Amino acid sequence: MDTKISYAGMFRRDFASVIDCVLWVIIAFIILFFLYSLHHSSTSYNDADNTYKIVIRMTVFMVILPIYIIFNMLMTIRFGGTPGKLLCGIYIKDSNTFKNVTLKQAIRRYFFKDGMWTICNLLSYPLPDYVSGCFFIVLTSVLMFTIFDQHKQTFYDKIAKTVVVYYKPS
Repeated sequence: MDTKISYAGMFRRDFASVIDCVLWVIIAFIILFFLYSLHHSSTSYNDADNTYKIVIRMTVFMVILPIYIIFNMLMTIRFGGTPGKLLCGIYIKDSNTFKNVTLKQAIRRYFFKDGMWTICNLLSYPLPDYVSGCFFIVLTSVLMFTIFDQHKQTFYDKIAKTVVVYYKPS
């Protein structure tokens, strides 16, 4: 039985990202629940509320986010994709050889993919709503170019020289 390689479209990639997001939200809530439980058992209620808000942001940006990025890079190098992508049957491959990506490619890809969203999220807190809305529009329009690209590559795929493929049995 032969397989036909086709490039994964934006909607299939988005669905895989939703699966990954749900997985990581569950993991983050479990971690934050334990931190919250430990913190509330050791301090008074009034002090805990203010400190807890700071602890959540620090935990997300200093613990959960780096673990998320490193896990995704290692999964992409070893298995060709994140759990969501693998469940959807799509794989991240080198654009020239269609083999698994190298460490250098994975670092480039996730730096531009996740780094871009992280920076925009951090900038959206102190800025007015209309500016953060403009960031969202620009980021979304950059990703929409995937629809018109021949190989359905996002800008971070082009930078890392990767493609996202879908194997169809024929």
